Amino acid sequence: MVAATTPRLEFVPQVNLSRMYLFRAADALAAGRVFEAGVYLREAVRRQLYAECAWKGCLPAKEAKQRSPMALLHALEAAGHVNYAGFQWTSEIIALCNKCAHCVPVEPRQLRCSIEVWHASIDSDPCGEPKDRPTKKCATPPASLFSGPNASDCDCDDDDPVDWWQEGGDE
Repeated sequence: MVAATTPRLEFVPQVNLSRMYLFRAADALAAGRVFEAGVYLREAVRRQLYAECAWKGCLPAKEAKQRSPMALLHALEAAGHVNYAGFQWTSEIIALCNKCAHCVPVEPRQLRCSIEVWHASIDSDPCGEPKDRPTKKCATPPASLFSGPNASDCDCDDDDPVDWWQEGGDE
C-alpha cells in the first residue's frame, strides 16, 4: 500500500483511501446494495492504481486518462510494473465494476471475491521498496516446538471451522 509517510525525496504522496472504499463496498454488499458496492470497489481500484502510478512515475500524460482505472492499469503495464496475471485480474475486476456502474446485474459472489482479491493486492504491493535489503536472521526456535503430540500441526488453527473460507459465500 502506498502510505503517506514514504521516504522518497521530492515526492509528497497523497492519502489514497483505497482501503476505506473497500470497506464501504463490503458494507454495501452486506446490506444487499450490489450496484453501490461495485461503484465503491471501482473507486478503490482507481485510487490504488493512481497511487501506484504516481509512486512509480508512470501516470498518463493526459489528465483525463488519470481518472480511468483501465488507463491507469495500461500505464502500469506499459511501464513494466504489472505481470500478466495481475493485469488480467485487475481488468476483470474493473469490467465487473463497470457493469455495476451501468446497472447491469452481477453476482454478489463475484463482487465479494473481487473485494477480497483487491485487499490482497493492496497488501502485497511492494511500493517500490528495495527487495535486496539485508534481512535480520531469526533465531532458531527450540526443538521442543517440533516434537511431541502436536508436531505435525504447524498452523495451530484447531479453533477454525472446517469451511471458514466459505462463510457468506452462498448469497
